[in-house]
Amino acid sequence: MKKFLFVFRGDYQSMPKESAEEMLATTQKWMNWFKDIAAQSKFAGGNHLDVSGKTVKSGGVISDGPYTEIKESIMGYTLIKATSVEEAAALVKDCPILSFGGNVEIRGIADRDFSQEDGKEFLLVFRGDYNAMPKESPEGMQAATQKWMNWVAGIAVQNKLVDRGNRLTDSGKVLRGDTISDGPYAEIKESIMGYTLINAISMEDAIGLAKGAPILSFGSVEVREISEL
Repeated sequence: MKKFLFVFRGDYQSMPKESAEEMLATTQKWMNWFKDIAAQSKFAGGNHLDVSGKTVKSGGVISDGPYTEIKESIMGYTLIKATSVEEAAALVKDCPILSFGGNVEIRGIADRDFSQEDGKEFLLVFRGDYNAMPKESPEGMQAATQKWMNWVAGIAVQNKLVDRGNRLTDSGKVLRGDTISDGPYAEIKESIMGYTLINAISMEDAIGLAKGAPILSFGSVEVREISEL
C-alpha cells in the first residue's frame, strides 16, 4: 500500500449557510465517507482545521492569512502540539524550507479537547517552489536531509511532535466536481480547510476514494502521494 494525503480546499465565504439540522446532516455525510474508507482498511487519520492561523516565511516574517494568496505548492506536512499558535510559529522559525524561499502555513486542528498544559494540535503545511529548490550533490542532499531530521528532533525532544509527517511527491491530482486534473497546485485559490491521510494501492485507487468527499459540492480535493524518507 502507498500513502496519499487528501488536502481539502474551499472558500470559507462560499460555504452554504446551513441550519442546525442541515449542519448535522452535512457532518453525517463526512462521517459516512470516512467510515466507507475505514471499512476498506484505508483510513489513516485527518481532521478539519481552524479558520485562523499563521504563515512563517524566510527572514522570520510571520503573517496572518489569507492563505489563498500563497502561490507555492504544498511540499509536505508535520503535525505538532503547542499551547498557542504563537508558540507553534516559534518552533517553525528554524525550519529548513525557509532557506530557499519556502514558507510554512500553521493551522490549528479543530475540535480537539486539550488542556492548556497539554497544548493544542497544529498542522504545519510546508510550501515552496519545486523549481527553486537547490540542485544538490548526493552529499548536499544528505546534509539537507540531516537538517530536516535535526529540526524534527528538536521539536520531538520538547514532547511537541505528534506526527513527523513527510514530504510529498511533486505530482498529483485535483478533484473539483466531476473534473480531475493535474497541477500546478500553486494556481489553486481556495484555502486549505482540512486533510485526510489514506492508504491506497495506486493514485487511481486514491482518486476513487476521494470522489466521495462531501467538500466537492463547493470545493476541491488535492490528492498527493506521500514520499517516504
